[in-house]
Amino acid sequence: MAFLKTFWSEDYHYYSSQSVPALRADIKALMEQPWSWDMHPRGYFIGEDVFHLSHQFAFKGGHFLGNTSDLTGQIFPGQQRTIVRFSVRPNPVFAFFFFLTLLFLPFIITGTGMEGNSSLVARIVLSCLCPIIPFAYAYFAKHNLKDRFISIFQLFPLSEEEDTY
Repeated sequence: MAFLKTFWSEDYHYYSSQSVPALRADIKALMEQPWSWDMHPRGYFIGEDVFHLSHQFAFKGGHFLGNTSDLTGQIFPGQQRTIVRFSVRPNPVFAFFFFLTLLFLPFIITGTGMEGNSSLVARIVLSCLCPIIPFAYAYFAKHNLKDRFISIFQLFPLSEEEDTY
């Protein structure tokens, strides 16, 4: 069931060759850019070195809808480099629709409540595709935000020995 971690928050530990003030200034500069079609993440600082980023495109609606994925991170001064710890999670609506489609799979496969002559093959294909759509969207929204953040700020993975914070 390791594939289900797609729906939960994952923690990452990276480092930057920039100083803490320089990296903070770069993150602030990204956040202050005007809206455009460039797909850069947008966000805000929660404290001095704690920040929140998300995709600039979001679902519109109530409390349950919103950003497709969220990244919350913190900047630490390291011994020789700047440590960046962050977590990324997709919108919970993806998990909701994934499990909702799994709940209705028996009805789709058996054809209960369906009118007409829907073939068994069509029902099986539909039952396989329905859960894949929210799963794939959650996976790609989460990894796109993480990869975008890493590439914009040129971060490198932190080894286990270096991660003392």
